[in-house]
Amino acid sequence: MRPAQADDFVAAHLLARICVAELVGGSAADVVITQTCATCGGPHGQPSVTGLPAYVSWSHAGGHILAAAADRPVGVDLEPVRLLDIDRRLVATAAELAVVDAADDPGIALLRLWVAKEALAKLAALTLDEFAAVSVGSLTDFAVRSLDYPGFVAALAVAASE
Repeated sequence: MRPAQADDFVAAHLLARICVAELVGGSAADVVITQTCATCGGPHGQPSVTGLPAYVSWSHAGGHILAAAADRPVGVDLEPVRLLDIDRRLVATAAELAVVDAADDPGIALLRLWVAKEALAKLAALTLDEFAAVSVGSLTDFAVRSLDYPGFVAALAVAASE
């Protein structure tokens, strides 16, 4: 990880602790967030808040950070505005690609879809392997919102209930 990426990660993690503290009414200094990979046991993977009724997610890209906390599973993703360097068929269903192609800016539409699916993956609603097979609209147990701001595309996904 490059130093700037490490700084972004630390800042996003700190913002996530602040979000949790705001949610539960405590101090960010008392919030403990861990990451343990379900597959290999390494210090990465879905974050978990220790001892508090909260879920958390964060993302960082290009010196910008985004974090969210909720009382139910939550996921966020953030990407700079750019063309995705990926086979579109790996990102979206055929129906989603038709909507993307009909958009005023298909590149941005595809990026918005990508961050929505990444946010859903962060709360374990789908896996990367399912991106091309599962439509965002078919996941009725989750709400997904676009959070675009200048130069970036972002998404927030939250479970409808726990």
